Amino acid sequence: MNKIIKRITYSLLLDSLKEKYISVLIGPRQTGKTTLVKKLIDNLKSQGVVKKDILFLNFDDPELRTELAKSPKKFLQKAEQFFGEPISELSSKKYIFLDEVQKLPQIFDILKILYDDHQTKIKIIITGSSSLTLFKKSAETLAGRIRFYYLSALSWREIVSKIIPLHSCSFIKELIKTDLTYKTYLKLQSEIFPEKEKLNFYWNNYLISGGLPEIFLMESQEKKSETLRNYLATYIERDIRGLKQVGDESLFSETVNAFLSRDTQILNFSALASRIGIQRITLKKYFYILRETFLISPLYPFVKQSKQTVKNPKIYFFDHGLTNYYRKIYSLDQLNVSDRLGFVFENIIVNNLLTCFANDNRAPAINFWRDYQDHKIDLVISNSEKIIPIEITYSSKINQKKINNFKAFYKIFPKASNGFIVWQGEFEQFKIGNKTIFAVPFWMWR
Repeated sequence: MNKIIKRITYSLLLDSLKEKYISVLIGPRQTGKTTLVKKLIDNLKSQGVVKKDILFLNFDDPELRTELAKSPKKFLQKAEQFFGEPISELSSKKYIFLDEVQKLPQIFDILKILYDDHQTKIKIIITGSSSLTLFKKSAETLAGRIRFYYLSALSWREIVSKIIPLHSCSFIKELIKTDLTYKTYLKLQSEIFPEKEKLNFYWNNYLISGGLPEIFLMESQEKKSETLRNYLATYIERDIRGLKQVGDESLFSETVNAFLSRDTQILNFSALASRIGIQRITLKKYFYILRETFLISPLYPFVKQSKQTVKNPKIYFFDHGLTNYYRKIYSLDQLNVSDRLGFVFENIIVNNLLTCFANDNRAPAINFWRDYQDHKIDLVISNSEKIIPIEITYSSKINQKKINNFKAFYKIFPKASNGFIVWQGEFEQFKIGNKTIFAVPFWMWR
């Protein structure tokens, strides 16, 4: 399999090198942050920036962390030694890349000094796998000096880019900008339709492997499983348990497993806390830690103008490959005969939507809707102009329950826009009252 997948966030970071602010690349472990940083460094060198003007430090190195934790000001000394000149007398623009910076929070005060005194001469780019530290320290120390960029697991759009250029239109964003018609759909699908069969190979791999780049590109299922096992061990046991907020490690581990088993489901805090045997406040603390270390994304209910909806969030693990591994699903055949296929499909559709708007300052609100009669809409995308209901099903048939869900939603929100179903079938459209429902094939969801 070709080992090159273009990341959408890369072009945003590349543009940020021209700006004065501190660029912060955040996201889960092993989504490719370090790879992206090294690609930025290679780009700088190709533009004529000499090696001695680019400092890269990785705070995964325990010796480096120990040294700088004792005396953070030594960082300035290291920088001067590397550049070969005092920072106060820099002769050319310098670039400082700091990887996994959340592991050395003491460095933020030094970064503030560097930015305030030398922002025209030094560009700072940092990465982190935890927003608990980064957001807190940026608010306290780097307010007004920092801009965040999020790197997710591979999206379907990025995987499709192995065949079709990324500059082609994003179907998801077009939903917000325009009112879909059959004519506009044909235009949007014109590039991807001829490659449908070729994309099946990637889709089937994506369904099982998930979107962690290293794992997605592996050919051996045995190696994929081993890497996923190691991922959970290092990310959960070493990185997250290292946080002071965790407390009892065994309870936290049990809570993580409980969340893994409830991917794409509504989270009842009281019931789950009782089942695990912990206090509700402790469960909420663990929920917050998993959210702020990017392992889960909660989706909250759409309650605008309606009190007849459930109030608890649904949770989505950032990568469905982890939930497959937890469920011991290692092949497409196993997934097809399990009861998990629909949940995996929903995770993919929701996470791709979240990823699409992760770095968009004008991102719409993304929610779900469910009433107490068990009518539900899997996704509600809304902004000041539109409310767009979207149902998700891996079936190739539209059942009456889906139609009833839209009817119930439109009864409460009659001004909502036309609806969508993301499904296994081909493009269709039909009417519910005065609304058009567009059934869109999953391979267009990019």
